[in-house]
Amino acid sequence: MDSDNSNGAYALAFGLVGFIPMFGIVFGILSIVKGVAGINRDESRKLSIAGLVIGIISIVFNVIFFIFVILPWLLVGLLFWVCCLQFAEV
Repeated sequence: MDSDNSNGAYALAFGLVGFIPMFGIVFGILSIVKGVAGINRDESRKLSIAGLVIGIISIVFNVIFFIFVILPWLLVGLLFWVCCLQFAEV
């Protein structure tokens, strides 16, 4: 058994980095994994629970960010590309 709270600290750090949109899903998953490991192994569960919760929130944030920000820009780009192809054929 680990006598320190390293898993909880890693979970919290990964959870906070998970709010960066490009890396959010990966670090959110890492935060959840380290949070669960910290709940099972660390002396104090407080950091592990905080990291676990922040990891879940960061994944939800990134999914919402993708749906409402990234996906519309991809669709606009696709429509622009299709329109350009149609005008090029005329």
